[in-house]
Amino acid sequence: MSTQQNQNEMTWAEIARLQKSEDYVDRFEAEFYALQKRLVRLDNMLYCWRNNSLNFEPSCSYRKFKDQFDAMLKYYDILVDRAEIEHIELNVTYR
Repeated sequence: MSTQQNQNEMTWAEIARLQKSEDYVDRFEAEFYALQKRLVRLDNMLYCWRNNSLNFEPSCSYRKFKDQFDAMLKYYDILVDRAEIEHIELNVTYR
């Protein structure tokens, strides 16, 4: 996975706007893109950790953060599958 953020990535303000929508597709997209942003940030943190370039000392173990990342990635895959079933077009970064 890349440590670079996608240039077409949705902003937090755009995600917040979608979360407030009455349309379930908008809310689904908000959930998906918020998770995608968090995956990128956690992936970047794990990358820096492996390369001894973190600028802070984590309280939890690397394994705990990696377990969190793996669970988030599984959830992400479920959302991607669901979007395909429901014909919701997403900008999928991971997979």
